[in-house]
Amino acid sequence: MWCYTFYLILSIVLVAHPATAHESFRIASLTRGFDVNNTESEVLGGSEHDCYRPCVAGDVRICKYSFTLVEYTTMSRLCGDCPYKTEDCHKPGCITAGGDIREVILANHKLPGPSIQVCEGDVVQVDVINTLSSHSSTIHWHGLHQKKTPYMDGTPFLTQCPIQPHNSFQYKFTADPPGTHIWHSHSGFEEADGLYGAFIVRAANDSLAQYYDYDLPEHVMAVWHWYYSSTASVLKTALHRSDSVIGYSLTINGLAATVKFNRDGVNYTTPRAEFTVTQGFRYRFRLMHNSALYCPVQVSIDNHKLLVIASEGGTFEPVEVDSLVINSGERYDFVLSADQEIDNYWIRYRGLGDCVSSTRDVSSEAILRYHGVNSTADPEGPIEYQDANRAGVVLNPVEVANASYAENSTLILLTDLNRTTSNQPDVSGTPDHIIYMQYSYNNYYDFHSPGPFPQINYVSFEFPPIPLLTQSEQITDDIYCSETNSSSRDCVGEYCTCPFIYMVGLNSLVEVVIVDEGLDRFDDHPMHLHGHNFQVVAMESIGGSISLDEVKRRNENGTIPKKLIGAPNKDNVGVPAQGFVILRLIANNPGYWFFHCHISNHAEMGMGVVLKVGEHEDMIQPPDSFPTCGHWDVTKKAASSSAYSILLDAGGKNGIIIFYLLIVAVVNAVRR
Repeated sequence: MWCYTFYLILSIVLVAHPATAHESFRIASLTRGFDVNNTESEVLGGSEHDCYRPCVAGDVRICKYSFTLVEYTTMSRLCGDCPYKTEDCHKPGCITAGGDIREVILANHKLPGPSIQVCEGDVVQVDVINTLSSHSSTIHWHGLHQKKTPYMDGTPFLTQCPIQPHNSFQYKFTADPPGTHIWHSHSGFEEADGLYGAFIVRAANDSLAQYYDYDLPEHVMAVWHWYYSSTASVLKTALHRSDSVIGYSLTINGLAATVKFNRDGVNYTTPRAEFTVTQGFRYRFRLMHNSALYCPVQVSIDNHKLLVIASEGGTFEPVEVDSLVINSGERYDFVLSADQEIDNYWIRYRGLGDCVSSTRDVSSEAILRYHGVNSTADPEGPIEYQDANRAGVVLNPVEVANASYAENSTLILLTDLNRTTSNQPDVSGTPDHIIYMQYSYNNYYDFHSPGPFPQINYVSFEFPPIPLLTQSEQITDDIYCSETNSSSRDCVGEYCTCPFIYMVGLNSLVEVVIVDEGLDRFDDHPMHLHGHNFQVVAMESIGGSISLDEVKRRNENGTIPKKLIGAPNKDNVGVPAQGFVILRLIANNPGYWFFHCHISNHAEMGMGVVLKVGEHEDMIQPPDSFPTCGHWDVTKKAASSSAYSILLDAGGKNGIIIFYLLIVAVVNAVRR
């Protein structure tokens, strides 16, 4: 009996911190991360993975993926004689991204990274191996609500510690809700430098199937703003020098024809993205966009109209449009009917906002090819910037108070859409919480970088030193601020930062009123909410007379028309420049959820807040072995978390030996 007890105690001590075999992250980056011929489905993703399949009710699978994060360079030696030999541009491992030579951050040596294509209810497991030399990282599953797994949301210092270089982390969660989503890094500018990909969740018995014949993985369309150098080197320099921020290029699925090369008097470019259809069929396209600066994109296809049927995780009555505008973080699904002559057609992407300047107007193109046409020829027609300003019906216009659209254009706002998504909560009652947020750009000339800083309520968000969800027992009043607590606000002159939290009750009805008072810029800031979707119940562009006080007065007097029945579901919405938007949601997912502008630079500069839903006892906690982090002070020795660490602190490995001898002595004494 005593022997059994001894071995039990010893096993508990040693298992508390088991030894792990050494894993070479240098080898991982040089082999697994750069193995461009890897045929493992968990590395390739997309249609190569077993979890891409027709979705059938009851067929739920565990879908495993592996992401090795690596640093690489575009137009590398793997590109051979690209662009002069087009076939070299398609060699395994060649990243062209428009032709500029620059550093990129990738998953599995792919731009975009591996696509995840699964069915609703599948369990997704992603092993992230960080081989970056100096960057920590997290992966956010943009659009997935993480119900029952809030610690898998991938937001650093809110739901997890960053994954440090030479470390790995396993994400595991249920794919929900169905829709067109994104995975991307939520650390610094890694996403803007290539660490992103598509995350598609299909549903069994899809209610939208009546509108299309094919929903193919190759018809995902990821439109990303792209710089000629690392994003931080461009935007941080502009901030420190008080220079203007302007756009540079747009890639579509990692491809563009940005740089013009010349050899022997002949011009060459790197390849554009191509999408193939067969005449007579209808195809569902899944469109997504992000940008490091304010650059909404107008999308159109020559000679074709777009039947828009869904956005993010929500569906609505289809609307036929000539073009649509997509803002950072948004996703739209449209159906293209291949009913034109068999030919090649330009797909046009016209940048707006900061992608229009006196020195550069940013636009890009992809090619729609019908089967049976010349597969190497470009479509006919010019491809200048203004050629992408498609007249007709425009969905989701931006800068309505100030921008000009093509003549004879009809504008469809989000609030004009009629939701068809089933089983949505009733938000028509009296809100339990009304949150008012004010946007503006502010300069602080007593600060070393005067800005302008995009801010909410004149405060820049700063992440706390610990993940609030997973280390809630360490939260003190002085590490966050709220509407009633400003103790953690840190200021230089009038410039202030803090981790700002709005607290709402679990299952409460929340109304969020966001007012843009930026009178010197005309940005429709795209706000993204983690962990929930919301209903867009009101939206209005006012102009230079906009004020938070006036909108609040109108809201309290009930003079703002609200669409409380049938409003569209979104998790990402552009707030009209010099206008306002009103959102409603049922806060039914307990946790700490980031609500922030999805322009990468604005998020990095602190344009965000946290929505705390419920109390800590309502929140699902991570496994006991979940990583922790935070400040450490040698003068404040923390209590050890296990018997192993107590013994190790007391005497290193000798402490374990002494403990072993002590147990043996006790056993022998008892036996005598």
